[in-house]
Amino acid sequence: MVTYGELANTNLTALDTAAADLEHLVRNWQYDSDFQGGVVTPLQASDWSGPASQAAAAQLTAARTQIDAAFDETSALAKALRDAHDQFASCQATLHQIQRDAQSQGLTISADGGRITWTIPPDLPHNRGVHDDYQQSMTQAADGIAARIKAVLQQASDADQAAAAALTRDAGTDQQQFNAKPVGGIAEEEAQQAADLARQGNNLSDAQVAQLDALLKAHANDPAFATAFYSDLGPKGALTFWGQLSEGSTGTLQPDQQRLAVLKDLQAQLGTSLACATDTQNWPHLSDQWEAGLRAAGAQRIPLAGPDEFNYQPYGYQILGSILRTGSYDPHFLDPVAEHITQLTQKNPDMWAEAAPMPPAPDVKTNLLGGGSGFNPVTGVLEGLGHSPAAATDFFHNPETLYNSDGTPTGHTAPNGYLNFLTDSDKNPLLPDTTSRDPQTMAAARNDEPTALGHALEAATRGVPWDAGNGTPLPPHTAATDDVMNQVVNTFGGNPALVQGSGAPFAAMNGSLAHMTASYIGDVDRAVNTPSGDQLGVFGTPAGLNQNNTIHLLDTLGRDPNAYGVLQQAQNGYTAAQLHNAVHQPGDLNANLNRVADQGSQISGILSNARANAVAQNGWQADAAYNQAIDNNTGIANTVYGMSIGSVVGKAPVIGPLINNQVSGMITQMGNGFHHDSTPQNVSSDIGIVAAGKTAAGQAAQYAVQNALQGTALDPNGNTSANVGQAAQDGYEGGVSLDGAIHQGGK
Repeated sequence: MVTYGELANTNLTALDTAAADLEHLVRNWQYDSDFQGGVVTPLQASDWSGPASQAAAAQLTAARTQIDAAFDETSALAKALRDAHDQFASCQATLHQIQRDAQSQGLTISADGGRITWTIPPDLPHNRGVHDDYQQSMTQAADGIAARIKAVLQQASDADQAAAAALTRDAGTDQQQFNAKPVGGIAEEEAQQAADLARQGNNLSDAQVAQLDALLKAHANDPAFATAFYSDLGPKGALTFWGQLSEGSTGTLQPDQQRLAVLKDLQAQLGTSLACATDTQNWPHLSDQWEAGLRAAGAQRIPLAGPDEFNYQPYGYQILGSILRTGSYDPHFLDPVAEHITQLTQKNPDMWAEAAPMPPAPDVKTNLLGGGSGFNPVTGVLEGLGHSPAAATDFFHNPETLYNSDGTPTGHTAPNGYLNFLTDSDKNPLLPDTTSRDPQTMAAARNDEPTALGHALEAATRGVPWDAGNGTPLPPHTAATDDVMNQVVNTFGGNPALVQGSGAPFAAMNGSLAHMTASYIGDVDRAVNTPSGDQLGVFGTPAGLNQNNTIHLLDTLGRDPNAYGVLQQAQNGYTAAQLHNAVHQPGDLNANLNRVADQGSQISGILSNARANAVAQNGWQADAAYNQAIDNNTGIANTVYGMSIGSVVGKAPVIGPLINNQVSGMITQMGNGFHHDSTPQNVSSDIGIVAAGKTAAGQAAQYAVQNALQGTALDPNGNTSANVGQAAQDGYEGGVSLDGAIHQGGK
């Protein structure tokens, strides 16, 4: 254990010098060229032959091998020393900062770091309560300093042990020759420790599982560690390890909950490390050959040596899918895996079910993070795409690369039809992501794949991970993301039965569909107002959405309370931003404002009519869910407002600084107007909700214009002669008519 005095006072210059000398030696290595030019080439040019010549050639080959091994060993030793110096220097700097912090708080650390003391100021009032408060505050401060000292000493000790192990392995035990396979630096040494633990599978003790988890967590984004760890295990070894460990912990009627809690974190760390190790922007990273081996292992059954009565031998992809649920992956790695899994499912939809354990078996899991047991690898890889936007866009947009059963590319491509396949229940029966045979568990698990599909499409269209949060800035739409969004609108707007109603196979996607539609709200407004909506702003490249399918999708989502709240607030934010933009555009101000108010309110009309139909069907109490959803999604309105300010065809407006509180207040006012409480008497008619929405649309437009005009030279009081309220109500009625028409065959 590194002591306080050692860390505080050791001069690291000698270690730095040693590392620098070895690094200089490696950079200027000439022994191989000297050997070639001074020994090998002259001998080859001579006429020496015979038995002695042959014996010398063998010795020369051995000497060359030793020179190469010497270079590898020297390089590894240099890296180990440099890693050790850098980690010790970091720990020492941290300790010195702790010392300064202690001094600034009036604390004194003893020479061995074991005691932290303080003195009572002479001017402290002689009052017991004051003295007690002072002692309590100083005790808390001292405890904090002590905890920080303990942590940094442990960090230094871990680095010391890892450095010693790395140097020992790099130097090797053979006194007669150099080590041809040195481990490298501290990261590589700890990666080998982690791999040695992982190879034990379910034989790991609880303490060893915790140790493995700690090693992975400490190097979560270290390419040297992650690459060495997965390279050491090998593709099949990595899958076998997690399959054994997870199956052995869940394949029992009474799993150890404490062990499962650690394994849950370990699963997350495995995904983060794999994403790091396969990122082509990192160095080092896993090779294409390693990734090809992973695809081959994914299509093979993996014997787990679990309880004999279960006989669970999952495919490698049923294990990998669980690991992929965390981490943001490089398309170079993830898309071939996603395509291979999808194509295997296309060829044999029963493939994954055939690997189920023999009943009666508990719900054996390779996924401990929720959203499925890991039994359906399609679910797992879609969740991986949901955290990897670039890969998700490529997966749904690019031509398909066709793969053989073993994961090798055939050299052929095909038009992208993945979304069509994944939403075709005849070709892709939604496999419940569970090995349980309990009917209720299986019924709930049927939603896991649709939910994951929604997450993947969110990432593909919005350009951020599906769970990034409302405040995350969104990148502008591109031709590729537009293509995916068009597929989404045409798939679900063209066939609302996929998502409409609690029994619909993809109803679990409604939340994701609402977020996608909200991110494309400018394009949605354009589509609904075709052909007059071309002047409305969009965020990036225009998507050119189909009008009929867009209206159908809005009507479908408007019947779901949460989706309705997302979309109504997105429309509020968009309308407010477009009215703000119109204030700063050249031309007839009143005409511009009235046009935007009319066009923006068409969406609100569609949504309100859909809501009214749903409430009429489900009962007056359903209003509470709609009202709550409006309140829950004000953040979306603010995000859309920020995205849409300045997004006007032609040129961007010149606007002053926005007052965030003022904008948020306006958004809240706009949303509150769409609250409505039906009664048992009027719920059978949609008049109340529709009429309330019409009033709200008019008020919302007025709020937005007043906000846009305030502080401008046009009218600092926020007044205008434009009748935006009436224009908004006219547009709203147009939206109600559009929505009504689709139920009468008019659209």
